[in-house]
Amino acid sequence: MDKNKALAGLKGYETSRVDLAPEQVIGSYRQLLKIEKAFRMSKSDLKARPIYHRKRDSIDAHLSVVMAAMAVGHLLEERSGLSIKRLVRTLRKYRTFELQIAGQTIHAASPLPPEVTDLITRIEAD
Repeated sequence: MDKNKALAGLKGYETSRVDLAPEQVIGSYRQLLKIEKAFRMSKSDLKARPIYHRKRDSIDAHLSVVMAAMAVGHLLEERSGLSIKRLVRTLRKYRTFELQIAGQTIHAASPLPPEVTDLITRIEAD
């Protein structure tokens, strides 16, 4: 029992590569966790499901769209500091739209609170 308490909170990493520094091994595992998270996101948040295409062009096109969506999602998470799920939930309430009335176009938008304006500014940053 004392051994378990002493090791609580420690994480071990195993590799057959003896040429890597400990920081590189840990960095590789962290990268693997990011990749696994991205695929979990693609299946849930992006509604990407198994594909039943038979032609190579269709399969390539589908995978290209999913990978592009994952890249955009990753960028949005990095810039906003929020998960895609939380970002969508936050921004879903705010919309812009156009109305055509008597031949005139009227633009309308939901008013944005300061925290949402700040969030959008962070996303738009270069």
